[in-house]
Amino acid sequence: MNLSISILWSIWHLPAIIYGGYLIPSPYWLGLALFFINLTLASFIMGWIRQKTGGVIAPILVHAANNIGMVLTGVSGIILGETGIILTLLLIVFVIVTKAWKAPRLFEFAVLKEKYLGK
Repeated sequence: MNLSISILWSIWHLPAIIYGGYLIPSPYWLGLALFFINLTLASFIMGWIRQKTGGVIAPILVHAANNIGMVLTGVSGIILGETGIILTLLLIVFVIVTKAWKAPRLFEFAVLKEKYLGK
């Protein structure tokens, strides 16, 4: 589920990237690849946060804080920023530690049946 959402999220950002709304550092191909890798990893984390809180407010606030931080700091590069290797490594560690890549139990048929139809 999260993988599908991360692909859609990446496609959603494509027009802004193409028309210069994002600072993709040189080499362009590496910056673009890291951006999409980081979006995918962040999608797993946002899904995990949504799953743990049971709502969308927390992921919205995390996303807003990320965007505000990127705008205020203006950090963009292959080492730091949204396209940075450091962020990629931090996201990988977070995804592994939280096991955010696992399918949410919320969408399993048995869970839905129990939740809405009773035992």
